[in-house]
Amino acid sequence: MALPVEPDLVTTMAHSIAAIADEIAAPTRSGAASIMSAELTLCVLRFWRLFAGDSDRDEEGTSTEILSRFRRLLEERYQQHLRVSDYASLLGMTPDRLHALCSRELKRSPSELIQQRVVKEAATRLEAGTVAIKQIAFALGFKDTAYFSRFFRKHTGEAPGVWRRRVAARERAGRSRPTLNFADWP
Repeated sequence: MALPVEPDLVTTMAHSIAAIADEIAAPTRSGAASIMSAELTLCVLRFWRLFAGDSDRDEEGTSTEILSRFRRLLEERYQQHLRVSDYASLLGMTPDRLHALCSRELKRSPSELIQQRVVKEAATRLEAGTVAIKQIAFALGFKDTAYFSRFFRKHTGEAPGVWRRRVAARERAGRSRPTLNFADWP
C-alpha cells in the first residue's frame, strides 16, 4: 500500500528513527529508555495521523465533491424528474448514502433538493414573462398542468397564476420580487 507522504513527514520520521538507533547503540546513557519511548510514541502518533487524520480530511473533500457532482447532475436533469435512486446510481452510490450525505451536510434530503430546484425554476419562469402556465409545466417535465399547479402550491403556498399576478403587482408597485428560501450548496 502506498500513500502520498509529505517530504517533511519523511524527514521527521527519519530523525526519530535515527534518534532511536542512537539510543539503542548506547543503552547505558542516562535517559535512553525514556528517549526511545518518546521517539516511538511520536512515530506511532505520526503514523496514526497519516492513516486516520488524513482520512477525515479526505472524507470532507469527498463529501464536497459528491455534493458538487450531485448539484451538476441536478442542474442538467431536474426536468427529467429522476428519482433519488437514479441520481445515486449516476453518482455511483446507494440512495441511503446520498440521503445521509445531503442530510448531514445540507440539512435537507435529496428529494427536497430536487423538488426545490424544480420550484425555483418554475418561479423564475413564472416571474420572467407571460408564457402560459401549461407551457411552463410541460417545459419542466410535468405531463399534467393540474399536477404542476398542485406541486407548485404545495411548495410555495400559492398557485402558479396567483404567484405570477402577485409578482407582477409587486413590480408595478416598485417593490422587489419575492424570494424563495433556497440555501446555497457547496
